[in-house]
Amino acid sequence: MRHTFTFLFVAILLFFSGISIGQTSNESIQRIPDSNIPNQLNDFFNDQNYLSAFMRSQNDLLIAKRSDNWVNNMWEGSDSAEYYFNDDNLIVDNIFLVYDSAEWKKNSRYVQEYNPDNNILTGLSMDWNGTDWDSSYISTYEYDGNGYRTGILFQSYDGMDWINVQKFLFEFDGDGNQILQTRQFWSNNDWINIDQKSSEYDQNNNLIAEITQNYISSSWVNSKKDIWEYDTNDNRTLFGSQNWSGADWENDFQFIYEFDGNNNQTTQLKQDWMGSWMDDYFITWEYANDNALTLVWRQDWTNNVWINNFQEIYTYNDGKIDSLLTQLWDSTAWKNEYLQDYTTDDNGNITLVVEQDWDSIAWVNNTRTFFYYEAISNVIDPSISQHSFSVFPNPGSGNFTLDLSDLELQDIALRVYDTKGQQLRYQTIPESTQTTNLNLTHLPNGIYLIQIGNKNHQASKTVQIVH
Repeated sequence: MRHTFTFLFVAILLFFSGISIGQTSNESIQRIPDSNIPNQLNDFFNDQNYLSAFMRSQNDLLIAKRSDNWVNNMWEGSDSAEYYFNDDNLIVDNIFLVYDSAEWKKNSRYVQEYNPDNNILTGLSMDWNGTDWDSSYISTYEYDGNGYRTGILFQSYDGMDWINVQKFLFEFDGDGNQILQTRQFWSNNDWINIDQKSSEYDQNNNLIAEITQNYISSSWVNSKKDIWEYDTNDNRTLFGSQNWSGADWENDFQFIYEFDGNNNQTTQLKQDWMGSWMDDYFITWEYANDNALTLVWRQDWTNNVWINNFQEIYTYNDGKIDSLLTQLWDSTAWKNEYLQDYTTDDNGNITLVVEQDWDSIAWVNNTRTFFYYEAISNVIDPSISQHSFSVFPNPGSGNFTLDLSDLELQDIALRVYDTKGQQLRYQTIPESTQTTNLNLTHLPNGIYLIQIGNKNHQASKTVQIVH
């Protein structure tokens, strides 16, 4: 069993899939009937938008990737992918391949279109039928005048027509915070409410409460309530979840967080409600002097004693990730479980990841992943790269400091996007600002895109939130 937190360099492996470098052909798009599975559609959609956000933030563009499995003491092809971009450095086409019968074969494809503001308009998923691409799913997006996404429509293709599946509707307050999300399913030629989430924020735009309601018998019925608390640095110190009993909110579980002087999260305590708060598990994070994560250590509360569960040890070489070692506790000592070794190029891009499992005697190859890049300066206006900013600590708990001293732009705005491409934050930045604080501690663990710029130039960075 592998215990791995999705830090940026690990998250790459979870979402990318493969390589056979070539050019996109102009093939007609048709469709073989497929099953109507909204959850699969949402998962695939999330993966593709993570990929787009990650690529937009790199010094070099990831144009392809190949994965191999270790089989019978030799490397054998597994899956691959090719990525294509427009002149604005946004991913527009993804082609995924699988290795079968000693050759790479097309498997699936995802094509995206954007509006003039570089917001995604459509995402089309296709499958390869052996001779042509068949349309499978499509997602369509709507925005208001501020660029906030107000709707997402998901449809599947039945061989002749696009059939509605589900849609999401969003509302925002004057600060750009999402205050309402409504989900609807298509049934009997009409949209049927399923559930909704209403959100509340404090004066610093920190999320402090979110209530989930289900639509039952023509009315909204409470289901779950999540609450957040923060310290004076806007670090999230508490996350709690409650369930609706029919008459009142009842505690379910909570997380309690602590941070060091650099706003790096150092501990997380999980507790469950059983008439009183009972400890469940405890996680500790340790960092080097440069705020690089070096250790993650989990303990479980068992029979009134803290028992080690697993630990992850991170090593670096010249500031670049070198390895990630996962060990499990066997009741007396730490035992090797899983190892990832990283190779990077001179620009800091990860070019190879080798994953190995411990067989109690030695490390045994499991998978390896190659990444291929192209310099952004070859495909976009070089003047864009002159405007940049830095974010620290990264990874972090969500309370980030932005150094804007090299940005040299006027009339700038800041936007934050999640892996779905949903805009989570919008704020203007006063001219001549050198540094500013960005509080995202209310957001869950994951990858987020910070974009800063004006109508002529944009700069972006991905950040990793780890609570």
